[in-house]
Amino acid sequence: MVEAWILWLIIAALIFVGAFFNSSETAFASCNRIRMRVKADDGNRTAKIVCKITDHYNRSLITTVIGTNVVSVSISILSTILFVRLMGSSGSAVATISATLVVYLFCDTIPKSLARALPDEVASFNSRLLYFLIIILTPFTIGFLGIDLAFRKIFKMKDEPEITEEDFSNVIESIQDDGILENGESEIIQSAIDFGDKAVKDVLTPREKIFAIDIRGLSPESLNHMLSTTNYSRSPIYQDNLDNIIGILHVRNYIRDYMKNPQLSIRSTLGKPYFVSPKVTMDELFEGFRKYKTHIAMVIDSTKKVIGMVTMEDVLEELVGTMDERLPKKGGKK
Repeated sequence: MVEAWILWLIIAALIFVGAFFNSSETAFASCNRIRMRVKADDGNRTAKIVCKITDHYNRSLITTVIGTNVVSVSISILSTILFVRLMGSSGSAVATISATLVVYLFCDTIPKSLARALPDEVASFNSRLLYFLIIILTPFTIGFLGIDLAFRKIFKMKDEPEITEEDFSNVIESIQDDGILENGESEIIQSAIDFGDKAVKDVLTPREKIFAIDIRGLSPESLNHMLSTTNYSRSPIYQDNLDNIIGILHVRNYIRDYMKNPQLSIRSTLGKPYFVSPKVTMDELFEGFRKYKTHIAMVIDSTKKVIGMVTMEDVLEELVGTMDERLPKKGGKK
């Protein structure tokens, strides 16, 4: 027969184990994942483990639930044995009440309250042991995940995003109301949220307002005179009509080449034009600018007809508002 003091020692150890599982469940659900991701990218090993756990939170949740239930049942059984020894048959009821109170207070309420107050710290402290237990209990978690997947298919349940665009906007507004963000900073963040939903057609300069140059009969001298009367740093060059764009003139590059050779061929100085559909999103346009190393794009319809033009300045204006008009222009717009 196991001595009573050993049973009390085991119960005390189980209380700490239960506190560990319950605090882990709350901490990993509440911790700041963005902050942890930044720390992980900076090389913090503990943060990397935390990120691994939060990236597969269902597995960690199953592990903590299994652990919590094993602890609760074990405490109930051991306390019943102890109190029956001490009090006889009436000890069973006392054991049930005592075990329930102990588990509720010391394995559940207090650890979870601590984890809610210090989620990042508790998650970091518990991460290594919990990750080890997740690996050890993998056969059980796979089984439960399979059951979960079956129910999701039966009831056609879909995974919802952890935070929606509307939720994020509400968070920004709340932070602004608290005075952490100023009005201008909040507007920039809100613009960034809406940025990817915009299409080129919403910001393009229409065809009739495009400043472009016909290369037919164009000499370096006439081009120089034309450029001296404008302040555009880039301009589309076409032949005969605007639907036949042959290149983009970068004024700075052209002047540099002209200074070396006044008899140069204008065509040789032109950059390759970048064509986009009006349905292209701002995110895709920005990526295209980066990929093709240009700040100007010609917008064409399904018949290859030019319907407008969009520049990097247009993209930035959409993101952060109208730019100072005194800044040098980035494209051929009137």
